[in-house]
Amino acid sequence: MLFRSRNRDYWRAEVVEVVGASPVRVSPPCPFVEAGCGGCGWQHVEAAAQLGFKVDMVRDALARQGRLPDAVVRAGATVVPYGYRTTVRLGAGPDGRLGFRRAGAHDLVHVDDCAVAHPALAELIPLARAGEQAEVTFRVSEATGERTALALAGDGRPVRLSGLPADVAVGPGAQITEVVAARSLRVSAASFFQSSGTAAGLLVEVDRKSTRLN
Repeated sequence: MLFRSRNRDYWRAEVVEVVGASPVRVSPPCPFVEAGCGGCGWQHVEAAAQLGFKVDMVRDALARQGRLPDAVVRAGATVVPYGYRTTVRLGAGPDGRLGFRRAGAHDLVHVDDCAVAHPALAELIPLARAGEQAEVTFRVSEATGERTALALAGDGRPVRLSGLPADVAVGPGAQITEVVAARSLRVSAASFFQSSGTAAGLLVEVDRKSTRLN
């Protein structure tokens, strides 16, 4: 363990060697993690064990930052571990190829696939080309299969995208229709949305349960 910084109630450190692996530690299934891709931070943990660790992180945050040491945190439902993300954001390199930011850095790791992206988005990654340093966002609807793409320069100006199939709507005004909890939502390429329609539906269900309890 290499310690990077020390704060009042926590330290920052970097793992440099695994001497004794946890029983739930696994080799990341995605080869780009080994190459340094920072898009996924949990692939070294068995999918079934991840939710418990995330609950512990929420408890710790509430205790340290929220000063709520006795807060009750319960695990809810979760999405499938792979192929679930219906929105992905990548950067473009000098040659226009796309990639994710390297873990702990700003430079890109070029990828031609993504294990957590919806298959309809993963197939766009090796096809698309954009202006250097553009930020590129792809989105797909789980309900309709509609796809959008948006490339922006650092100052927010739209940047040209090329290489995409004809069905992909491009630009800030491009939209998809997603269905969450039986409601149709129009989602623009430039707006925020949850990692998937399924994930958004889980949040709605938690809110409904909370409302009934209160």
